[in-house]
Amino acid sequence: SVVDIKCTADTGEVVIIEIQLQGNETFIKRTLFYWASNYSLNLNKGDDYNKLLPVISINILDFILFDGIEDCYSCYILKELKHNKILTDHCQFHFLELPKFNHNKKLNKDLNSWYKFFIGGERMSNLIKENTIFDEVDKKCKSFISENPLLDVYKIKEAEEYFQKETLHKELEKGKKYSTLIIAKAMKEDGTDFKLISKYTGLSIEEIEKL
Repeated sequence: SVVDIKCTADTGEVVIIEIQLQGNETFIKRTLFYWASNYSLNLNKGDDYNKLLPVISINILDFILFDGIEDCYSCYILKELKHNKILTDHCQFHFLELPKFNHNKKLNKDLNSWYKFFIGGERMSNLIKENTIFDEVDKKCKSFISENPLLDVYKIKEAEEYFQKETLHKELEKGKKYSTLIIAKAMKEDGTDFKLISKYTGLSIEEIEKL
């Protein structure tokens, strides 16, 4: 599986971050798959299970995933239902639903600043005043945009996806046109009035005469 960002914290936890612009409830299964894949990678063949490290999944979403929850931030862990006992801290899922964000929400100050950063519209100078970490964030963003070869790779990937969609769209249009011609030809052979064929297929009288 390929996530947007994967890193290891100083304390040893593996952090995977996924940024998703659109989706639905199936994204939950995708999140579980990413977590499971990265958790299993912690262990090599023959290693002791004690070498397994916590994997923290952070998902930044530009769509609403949980309709029944008003909170823009939610965290899921493994717990026993009756006694509310946490099974392990190795499994954490954090979801930041950007469309739900409201400046009036009572969020942790730092988390509130990150929401404003992801949504945009907030001056970086204001964010730096709220949290000095954004001074480093600003430098990293400018460096990535101006120098990082990954940006070029991303642009190429984006262009390829665009042309693939365009090609697929054209092929579908060709297929649709071909089906329409087959139907029109069959109607013509059955002696259907050309005006009626034109009405139901969208073809001109001239196109129908040529079939």
